[in-house]
Amino acid sequence: MSTFEPSISGWSVVVAGYWNPRIFSALWVTTRLGASNQIAFEVPMDPGLPLRLAFDGVHLAITSDQMILTVDRAEDALVERCLQLAMRALQELPNTPTKAVGVNFAFVATPPGRDLLSAFDIKDNNAISDAGIRIQSTTIQRTLLDGDQVVNFSLSNSDDGKVLLGFNFHKDTPTAQAALAFLEAQPTGFKQRATEIIGKIYGAAAEDPGLNV
Repeated sequence: MSTFEPSISGWSVVVAGYWNPRIFSALWVTTRLGASNQIAFEVPMDPGLPLRLAFDGVHLAITSDQMILTVDRAEDALVERCLQLAMRALQELPNTPTKAVGVNFAFVATPPGRDLLSAFDIKDNNAISDAGIRIQSTTIQRTLLDGDQVVNFSLSNSDDGKVLLGFNFHKDTPTAQAALAFLEAQPTGFKQRATEIIGKIYGAAAEDPGLNV
């Protein structure tokens, strides 16, 4: 049986749309979004990445087409904080054209069990090897419909022996009001649903410490 642990780099709330990064000054984020006064500025080493504001255990990055909120630690309270901040931004900027909302979680299996690795037994693996080519990594991407909720589910493996499971709970939202309604109706229960899906498909018990994050 595989053991799953949170991969916090994949835990985020993303609102795609048309944003004005200049609005999100430290003062505006403090007075309008309710952030603490202890805001740190994180300048990325990659010049193509946006500046991040760090506060209250979360990180906020704004580009012209995305608002991205990520967490310091795999805690429900921090995911809830990201959701609250996203909702507050949409309330403060109700005329922002939005496209979609994604609530995202990721888990890593180390070591992955055979039940999980068998998903990568793809028909053409041997043919690729016979051609003298090494498969360095494989990603399997599926779009699932869980009731009426779209879930973009990915499995990725690499030659370091780890398998990453990614969940994107997606909703098309043509207006800020639609994005706000989606976030208001969907609290941190998405994380619990992700762990339930892992358990049902790959046999990890819900009481496993790696799932009860």
